[in-house]
Amino acid sequence: MAFIPFRNMQNLTINNLLQKKLWIICCFCNCVVWGQVSDNFSDGNFTSDPLWTGNTTDWIVNTELQLQSNNTVANSNFYLSTANAKATAAQWDFWVRLAFNPSGSNFVDVYLTASNSNITLANTTGYFVRLGDTPDEVSLYRKDA
Repeated sequence: MAFIPFRNMQNLTINNLLQKKLWIICCFCNCVVWGQVSDNFSDGNFTSDPLWTGNTTDWIVNTELQLQSNNTVANSNFYLSTANAKATAAQWDFWVRLAFNPSGSNFVDVYLTASNSNITLANTTGYFVRLGDTPDEVSLYRKDA
């Protein structure tokens, strides 16, 4: 599965989150994963082809056809995810615009693969890219249960 989780952000925009297969990142990303999942949000939604699940009320596809967070609650976690059976033989490319100052408590985690579509569960394992734990950080992490 591929996931797009975001924490404590406002007006974060993802352009072309998935172009050929996945990435996510989400929220506010352009993702390329060859052959399995493709979504650039040009259809104006994330509810079909492919179906994204999660905190769907916290997301919109804006007028520029970019996935964008719609959550304004401080210290909140929200995500979208979609199935991806080819995650172990994939390439992720994405574009992210953070319209806030990232910090140790205000950052984005983009899950590349996870054991559960609900990445908020304590026993979910996986790999994710963290953007903004420090102002310039872009790091790959492994999450163990």
